[in-house]
Amino acid sequence: MANASQQFELIQQVCRVRHLDEDDTFTITRRLLENYRNALWIHSGTADVSRAILTGDGKRQVKEWYLTLKKFTREDQITASIDSAIFHICRTAWIMDVVDRVLQSVREFSPMGDTYHDILKLAYFDEKYMTDQEVMDELAMERSTYYRRKREAILLCGILLWDEVRERRFS
Repeated sequence: MANASQQFELIQQVCRVRHLDEDDTFTITRRLLENYRNALWIHSGTADVSRAILTGDGKRQVKEWYLTLKKFTREDQITASIDSAIFHICRTAWIMDVVDRVLQSVREFSPMGDTYHDILKLAYFDEKYMTDQEVMDELAMERSTYYRRKREAILLCGILLWDEVRERRFS
């Protein structure tokens, strides 16, 4: 079984192999995750409306928005317009389906997948908002361990999201 530092090094290596900047991937993914719950629960019960958004050119536009996010560098500010694009991406059926697949892949990432999945689920996907302290308490994790695992989980989620965007067909 890999130790914690080996696990993080593996995630970093996967990031490099995929030609993703670690900091950019983390930052964009964290913003997407923060907006995902808001978009999903503010518009709860409107999944059919969200699915209707993604017809024809709508799917390609969402993919283009998502790929555009990668063009931003650490020096760029994530502006209200970027947050708006992320918010709209999060309201689509496309991202809902992608997130389900990504969370399953996170869970399968041995040996820490279950921990990563639980952190992401509690911190970003449950209807009830939980603070980091509440998530730490729920998972019985020490503060420093929690924040390391949370960073790793977000980065892994980001890598998997980029893979989904690159490889999925939008016809």
